[in-house]
Amino acid sequence: MVIGDYMKKLSLIILFMFVILFSSCSLNTTNTDNDNTDDINYSTKVAIYTNDSWVYYCYVDFDKNSTLENSNYKNYDFDAYNLKYKELDGYDKVPVIDSHTNEVVEYVDSSVPRASLNSELSEEFEMINDWLNTVQPVETIDADDLSDLEVQHIDIDLFINLFNEMINSENMSTGQFGYLPEANIVQGELTDGYEWQIGYFVSHGCIKYINIELIYDAEVKVYLSDIVLSNKATLAQQQTYEIIEKVEQEILDKQILSCEMFNFDDENIDFDRLETLLKSLEEG
Repeated sequence: MVIGDYMKKLSLIILFMFVILFSSCSLNTTNTDNDNTDDINYSTKVAIYTNDSWVYYCYVDFDKNSTLENSNYKNYDFDAYNLKYKELDGYDKVPVIDSHTNEVVEYVDSSVPRASLNSELSEEFEMINDWLNTVQPVETIDADDLSDLEVQHIDIDLFINLFNEMINSENMSTGQFGYLPEANIVQGELTDGYEWQIGYFVSHGCIKYINIELIYDAEVKVYLSDIVLSNKATLAQQQTYEIIEKVEQEILDKQILSCEMFNFDDENIDFDRLETLLKSLEEG
C-alpha cells in the first residue's frame, strides 16, 4: 500500500508537471497581436535605392543603447532584392553547401530573387560585405577607401552613395512588422484571369518598400505595370494602376497592411482579394 500510494503521488506530480510544461509551450508559441517590437533589441540605420524592380539596400545593426561609433556590436549588409518577379533565372537559386567538403551539393528555390545569388555577382557582394564588417566604417566613405576591392560587375558608386546615405540617416524607429521576413513575394489565387501579388522589404519592423502587382495569365504572366509602362493600357487599366500606386503610398505612409481606405469602383478587378492578401501578411 505504501508503494502504491507513492506511485499514485508520483504519477500525479508527473502529470502536473506535464500540464504546466504544455501550457507554457502553448503560451510561448501563440502570438495574438503579431506585436514583436520588444524582440528588436538593436538599433538600425538603413537606406534603399530602387531601380526598376530591384531594391538595393544597405544597413547596419548595432547595440540598442549605444551610438554606432561606440557600439561593440555592428552588423552591416549590402544587397538587392527583386520584388516584382518571383522567379528570375540566375537570381533565385540558393546553393546548399556541404559543411565537410565545402562543395555545393544542390540548389533550392529562394522565396525572393536576390542579386548576391547571381554567380557573377556573389563574390563581389561577399567581398564588399566582408570589407564592411571588417573595417566597420562609421563615417562616410569614398572610392579611395575601396581601392583594394576588385569590383567589376557591381556599380561601386551606387554602393558608396547608398552607404553614405545610410550612415547619415537617423536611427530607424521600431515598427510593428518585426515578425515578417525581411523580404518576400506573396501571391493570391488566379481567379477570373488575374492574380494579385505583393512584394515587400521590411527593416526594423517598418515597411520600407512595397510593390503590388496585378498579373494576368498565370503561365505567360503579363504584368499590369508593364502594360502601363509600354503605353498599351486601356483607360480602365490605367486607372487601376493609379489606384494601386495610391494604395502602395498609403501603406508606406501609415504603415498599415490594408487598402480598405479606398472606395473602389472597378467592375473588372476585385480589390477585396487584394485586401485579403494584405491581411494574410498582417496575420503572419
